[in-house]
Amino acid sequence: MLEVPWLFMQVAYFTATFPYVMLTVLVVRGATLEGSIDGILYFIVPDWQKLLSADVSVVLYAVISVDSLNTDTPTLYPHLFMSNA
Repeated sequence: MLEVPWLFMQVAYFTATFPYVMLTVLVVRGATLEGSIDGILYFIVPDWQKLLSADVSVVLYAVISVDSLNTDTPTLYPHLFMSNA
């Protein structure tokens, strides 16, 4: 079995863990900013007036109609309503 030099192992450990450490730091920093709750709720709570508008309906129907032409994979339609199909 080949022995990996110590420096290469240290570089591998650093490059594997550093992105997760930085991501955690940035998420904590972003969550502690003023108004961060408003921004999080903006993405979580849907705006039903915009979702029920004609533009969104046309896009949804377009996605379903294009998916009906797909014969290689299961259709998208059952997955839109989160069923077990």
